[in-house]
Amino acid sequence: MKDIGKIKLIYSMLTSPDGYIEDADGKFGWGAPEDEQLHSCINELASL
Repeated sequence: MKDIGKIKLIYSMLTSPDGYIEDADGKFGWGAPEDEQLHSCINELASL
């Protein structure tokens, strides 16, 4: 296998202040960003 060197993996995960990722109904739609927020986040990550 060819050695490709080191790579960097960047990820993020939404959690509520109590550490859960879903609401009381087992859904996680609460974390869906608005379009403007999503584009801002993507642009910020792209600059890394």
